[in-house]
Amino acid sequence: MKPWIIFGDSHAGVLARAGAERGDGLFAGGPLMGGSNFYLGRLAAEGGRWVAAAGFEDKVGQFLAAAGVPDFESCAGRLLISLGFTTGPLFNDRRFANDNAWRSFFRGPVAPPNKAYLSTGAMHRIMRDAQAPILDLYRVALAQGWLAAAIAAPPPPSDMAERYGRALTYELHAAFEAPLRALLAAEGLPIVEVPEETIEPGGGLRPEFVGVDGFHGNQAYAHLMLDRTLALLGRPPETA
Repeated sequence: MKPWIIFGDSHAGVLARAGAERGDGLFAGGPLMGGSNFYLGRLAAEGGRWVAAAGFEDKVGQFLAAAGVPDFESCAGRLLISLGFTTGPLFNDRRFANDNAWRSFFRGPVAPPNKAYLSTGAMHRIMRDAQAPILDLYRVALAQGWLAAAIAAPPPPSDMAERYGRALTYELHAAFEAPLRALLAAEGLPIVEVPEETIEPGGGLRPEFVGVDGFHGNQAYAHLMLDRTLALLGRPPETA
């Protein structure tokens, strides 16, 4: 039996560990590398292929070994991609986290000397530009017929939302995801959404579904996501 192959950022690691725990052989694969590395182009779309940057070829080899395939082409119709749905690389960037100027349009304080506030339009353009390398990876995978579904990531955690302001945090999160969601809708690729029962009223994961690092989901959350994936796909992997 050929399994579904989980691929992506660190959230894919949580899903892959849950898949291994199941012991039914339905899932293989795992994370390639942390999300920030994708935004830095360490896996890039070039000439209709995915190409690893120098020094990152071993990462690709390790992923393919975990997936039990010789190359990405062998994943055709079976790849479950978890990538581009997390704002962690944005909110955790020190230039973003250490500078309050970007959010002042929501808060309305007086600008500090030698700084100009960003408009809503400028922030949304930043989101679109940030997602460009991720969208290029998706376009290649879609054109090659590798993808079975995309898997959404948990929303920003509550402590992060409290730090930046809940309304602002989740507005930026939605804006960050928007270009990817638009592409997948246009291409007809299904998205495995985060279950509503795992989300607290304020927007983050409920405590019983939060992982030890406070950012990723835990294994209970991951098993729910895999159950939703199987229900959405509606077929065993050998028929992919």
